[in-house]
Amino acid sequence: MIQPQQRIEKDPRIRNRLGRGFALACAAAGLLLAGATYVSSKSNPANLPVFVGVAVAVTILLGYMVGRLLGSRIEREEYERNSEIHENLEVVQELMKANEFLETETLDLRKHRKALLSIMEDAERYNEELKREVIERKRAESDAARARDNMELILHGGDLGYWDWDIPGNAYSYNHRFASILGCRIDDLAPDFDWHKQHIHPDDHALVDRTLAAHLDGKTDTYTCEYRLQKGSKEWIWVLDRGRVIERGEEGSPQRMAGTLLEITDRKEYELEMKEANRLLDKRSRELEENQHIIMGMMEDANDARESLEGANRQLLVAREKAEQATRAKSDFLASMSHEIRTPMNGIIGTASLLSDTQLSKEQREYLRIVQTSGDALLTLLNDILDFSKIEAGKLNLEPQPFDLRETCEHITELLTPTALEKGVDLILRFSPNTPPFVTGDSGRIRQVLMNLASNALKFTREGYVYIDIEAVAGTEAETTISFTVRDTGIGVSRDELPQLFQKFSQGDSSTTREFGGTGLGLAICKQLVNLMGGKIGMESELGKGSTFWFRLNLPIASRTQVSAIDQALFKGEQVLVIDEKKIMGQAMVEWLNRWGLSAEIINSMESAAERIRSNGFKIVLVEEYLAYDADNPFFNNPEFEHITFFIICSITNRDFRSLDHAGLATNLVKPIRLNNLLAKTAHALGYPIDIATMHPPRTADAKPQVETSTITSAGSRRILITEDNLVNQTVAKRMLVKGGFEVEVAENGEQALRKVTGGTEFDLIFMDCQMPRMDGYEASRQIRTYEKESGSGTRVPIIALTANAMQGDREKCLDAGMDDYIAKPVKKEALFEMLRRHLG
Repeated sequence: MIQPQQRIEKDPRIRNRLGRGFALACAAAGLLLAGATYVSSKSNPANLPVFVGVAVAVTILLGYMVGRLLGSRIEREEYERNSEIHENLEVVQELMKANEFLETETLDLRKHRKALLSIMEDAERYNEELKREVIERKRAESDAARARDNMELILHGGDLGYWDWDIPGNAYSYNHRFASILGCRIDDLAPDFDWHKQHIHPDDHALVDRTLAAHLDGKTDTYTCEYRLQKGSKEWIWVLDRGRVIERGEEGSPQRMAGTLLEITDRKEYELEMKEANRLLDKRSRELEENQHIIMGMMEDANDARESLEGANRQLLVAREKAEQATRAKSDFLASMSHEIRTPMNGIIGTASLLSDTQLSKEQREYLRIVQTSGDALLTLLNDILDFSKIEAGKLNLEPQPFDLRETCEHITELLTPTALEKGVDLILRFSPNTPPFVTGDSGRIRQVLMNLASNALKFTREGYVYIDIEAVAGTEAETTISFTVRDTGIGVSRDELPQLFQKFSQGDSSTTREFGGTGLGLAICKQLVNLMGGKIGMESELGKGSTFWFRLNLPIASRTQVSAIDQALFKGEQVLVIDEKKIMGQAMVEWLNRWGLSAEIINSMESAAERIRSNGFKIVLVEEYLAYDADNPFFNNPEFEHITFFIICSITNRDFRSLDHAGLATNLVKPIRLNNLLAKTAHALGYPIDIATMHPPRTADAKPQVETSTITSAGSRRILITEDNLVNQTVAKRMLVKGGFEVEVAENGEQALRKVTGGTEFDLIFMDCQMPRMDGYEASRQIRTYEKESGSGTRVPIIALTANAMQGDREKCLDAGMDDYIAKPVKKEALFEMLRRHLG
């Protein structure tokens, strides 16, 4: 009888190895692969085979139910009666020695003996068939794996998330894209359908439940639903969820469902926008249909408006023509007035310049100063009016050229220093070490804006200081953004007056009792010029405390060469102390001293400086003038400080320093301090041989840019022709040139000048006025050039326009007529001799 074996039921290792056992045992015993599996173990006293697995086909063949055969053993008598089984099992016994359990297959011979023996005879054939089945099964598994991989690629390419729902167990599985759509990792997703439902938007629950139930009930072929899912902690996204039941039970109940998830937020938002747009369009369409009569009336109104517009355009064209005529008339008037005003101004300013070179008493020199100051003010006013006219007409053009920005700023400071000294106001320039000194721009317009802002600051400051700060605030290797700032401690401007300051003809104080004069054009012109140069301008101010004006320009870097290209290692370790009570000017010097490689610091009192000097090895001390002359100066006649070189930062050059000689305080630095001068004197005091020949020469505070006649080669042998119809201007120009050592002739008009040139008189240079009777300067210049070509002499005498015409285009007109250069009246001596040096060498 066949009895159940409890050990087999309790030990899962036997059942887990059935497949492997079939192959091993059958290969050893040569039995049917599709048969039953048995084991022989030490726990079996008779050591008889026991069935642990059986194929359905075998049970049908033997006539046993599967449940009865599993876990049963072969009867001894059957085992001993059949020698073939015995022989086969002997082989099996040999294979079982290595393990307590060994699986193989055998047969019960009690039923259908003949059929079994026939099958055993064909075992080899069945083995081959089984091999084919195994191969086909492996191929099917491989195909299934490839199909899964292809499906994953398809899902990835379509940006689809995948889900699989075991409906009875409520288990829910996902792929990685499903998790990324929800903004999390796959490990963050709970493996059940309830978690998924919790993340559906509350307003969409009913829709999802209704659509899903319809599909599970078999009412729809596929499940398709658009709803919102929670992404992260706060965000909601729209998704398209598609799936279908892929497995049903015997009674048709859904067992398994799978599908995909696609994010459609952008599409949904677009659809909502289109829906809203269509709604509005429908609304407007209905309104149009309902108000067709209104539309017709509107069309009539439009026709009327068009006719009115055409009429207005015609009137506008007429008005524009009148405006252009008025503009031309204004320009002609300004040109005429400019010429008429500049002609007498040339006599005033020129004569004052000649007078300044004569012996004058103190009173006479004071009167002369008033004349010169008034003439300069009148010239500035005239230039402002002309500039504003050019800007309004759109005829003011920029002339960008490479220039030395630091030299320009230092020169402005020098020009304003006498005014600052007269008012007792400190004028300080800080040119930041990080600012490129050589840039490309319209230096004349930049100088004009900065000069205007600084002059205004001095005008409205009674005490304290005016601080000019130049610093590069941004930039690249090719371009830099430079901030120009003028800060003062003047009267300031109230908040109500700030908005109108940059408007034309506007001032902070426009009352009849105002203290400060001016046209109110300066700041308006500054704003226009800065805008024209592509920059920005602005200001901050507080009434009674002062103002800060600034403008910023983007300027190409013309050269990367440093003004003071010195070896910083030269000064390494050398210490310099700056004594400045206010620390404003001293800080600017300290920046550059440190930039040059020295170790510089600033202190605000003489007493503290003395203690500091005793404890450190300072070789140079820079001290403000008013501190140096203090009666409590600890450095007077003190041998303890004889090894130190002292520089006095002073405002004038002719002060008597003899009282300080004994203390070594005899070297001076004149304000405003030029950086090259500071470097040269510092290097000299330290005993370093620095070549400063290529640096800008230092100027005193009252120096003016000028060209000495001695720098012009053989001035005494040069003959100059002045062509000028105004007697005063003839006299002024002739006196200036004669005092410079030149031989001078005069022609009263262009016709006389032409006769002199064609009559055989040779001139080295001709100054030519433009507006003259009988023949103007333009025609005279053209005929002189024609004569030079026809005579074949090969000479070309320089012709310089010396004219009161200063409007836009006048310079070009002169050059087109054959002239070589241009000077606008009134002419100053320095400009006159600079022109001579340029063309005569």
